[in-house]
Amino acid sequence: MISCLRDKNGAGKRGPTPKLQRQIERLSRLPKAKQRVVMEMLEGVLSQAGR
Repeated sequence: MISCLRDKNGAGKRGPTPKLQRQIERLSRLPKAKQRVVMEMLEGVLSQAGR
């Protein structure tokens, strides 16, 4: 589920990992059910922000 958000080959810019990338990596280590809960929460926040 979360793998689509990560860089395809792992290569990228040098330097510190952006906070969002670190959070995505942490999220990818959660069980799929918890990933779904987080994604639903994120979608809800983003949809409200888009109004």
